[in-house]
Amino acid sequence: MFRDRLEALARRGPVLAAAHPPREALVAWLGEIAAYVAAQRGIAVALFAYDDCADATDPCVMLVLDTARTLVAAAVEAGTVDPTVSAVDLFTLANGVAAVTEGDPDAAVRLITLATTGIGPGGR
Repeated sequence: MFRDRLEALARRGPVLAAAHPPREALVAWLGEIAAYVAAQRGIAVALFAYDDCADATDPCVMLVLDTARTLVAAAVEAGTVDPTVSAVDLFTLANGVAAVTEGDPDAAVRLITLATTGIGPGGR
């Protein structure tokens, strides 16, 4: 079930990319990842093993990371995400948010949105 859901989340990236501007697609996808992981007890802790992602050999984790890389690259190319932001950074962010909001997927989405838009008026 876990693998099936990660694969489904990876497939959501292109769907969101086709429907939204690059940054919006990326933020929405990160929210979906964080919400799913937050809703599943213990998954965030298991995914912390992949935070450096250099040794990620699990095909599902690699698929999710590939989706993240594609979405980040599109947002960087569009000039809406800083080029120093990496897919691994955002995977770590989403996983960290999910870990501290375990059991509360709505809070996970709220915190991902906050982290990616900022705290100033209008996200500045």
